[in-house]
Amino acid sequence: MDGIVAITQRVAHIQEQLRAVTSPGPAVGVAGAFDEVLGRAVSEFSTRVSTSSALDANGVPSDLAVYGNGRVPATAPAHVGDAGHKLRAPAAAAFRAAA
Repeated sequence: MDGIVAITQRVAHIQEQLRAVTSPGPAVGVAGAFDEVLGRAVSEFSTRVSTSSALDANGVPSDLAVYGNGRVPATAPAHVGDAGHKLRAPAAAAFRAAA
């Protein structure tokens, strides 16, 4: 019986400790501050992105639509960085401007 009493007391003690520890609620103002920072970043980035290319009815840039799906030649995209990565020319220019 002493073992059961000891276990019961230990469980009660742990439950008491858990009640004393309250989980912190969300920090006041953090969500609003995040929304503001995200909004500024999105608007700043969108002003840097080139929108010089028109899109066709399917939303494909017209300069790439002439090649057809999956047939863009390897020479069409522009190199970005030293790792051999390539992007469409306006995207590559925006990437370089942002870097």
